[in-house]
Amino acid sequence: MRTFFLIAFLIVALASVVPILSNNSASSASVLIGIQEEISIILKKIFQLQKDLDFLKAQKPEVEVYVAPPADIEEPAVNVRTDYIPLVSHNLQEGLVVLYKFSVTAGPDRPEVIDTFTFVIEKQDISLKRLELYAFADSEFTTSAFTTNPAGKYTASLDDERKTVRITITNGEGTPAKIPAGETYYFELRGISAGKNISARITTILEGFAAEILE
Repeated sequence: MRTFFLIAFLIVALASVVPILSNNSASSASVLIGIQEEISIILKKIFQLQKDLDFLKAQKPEVEVYVAPPADIEEPAVNVRTDYIPLVSHNLQEGLVVLYKFSVTAGPDRPEVIDTFTFVIEKQDISLKRLELYAFADSEFTTSAFTTNPAGKYTASLDDERKTVRITITNGEGTPAKIPAGETYYFELRGISAGKNISARITTILEGFAAEILE
């Protein structure tokens, strides 16, 4: 808009100079009058244009930008939790030995089907056989969780010093073994050891959890 006023100023300045340069010429009087009238018309148009622009600016609505808050991301519910239970004794004897204990808790929304547990067994200077996984409905390990106990067995050879063992759970009824919603079942891995030497040791690891070492 400053450009409009600059043009108007130049036109007015020119109109004021021309009469001085040509005041001795009577014939130019009518021409100067015409120029001044044209200048007046131009100035009126400029002022009107300025008013129109001011009006349009006043009428332009302000645009409000709404920024939505970030949506809450719900973490998927975990319906099962497995916990390691430390052994009370780590004394390795010949005969029946408890190798590992853990618990599995089903979430509150639905029962949890349990299928297979994976262990890593390492041993030295001792033999181990007849791995059995028992399932209990109480933390005292006294009440069987399923119709049959042990709920799973491993009957393959354990001659290797390090062995990955997978034990499948059954409920003794021919249907998938389940932990009721909101309940916890307790598991105990047992084996039979023999031929113990002075440096005998058995290390048992439930996949993803701490190791238990008997020696």
